[in-house]
Amino acid sequence: MSEQIKENNNVIRNLTGEYKKIEPDCWEGVRAQLERMKELCKERNNLNEKQNDLKGQKQKIEKSLER
Repeated sequence: MSEQIKENNNVIRNLTGEYKKIEPDCWEGVRAQLERMKELCKERNNLNEKQNDLKGQKQKIEKSLER
């Protein structure tokens, strides 16, 4: 049983080491995606504001033409 515990501990150490090698790259990929998502949201929000401004201008023009 003692030998099995030692063997399991070695496997755990190896898996933990492999995980630690891979983890930073994974997080870097996530960070890059989050930054891109932020950019897309800003761009979308800016376009939505422009759309609302244009709609407001259109309504003003339509109202002035009705008179």
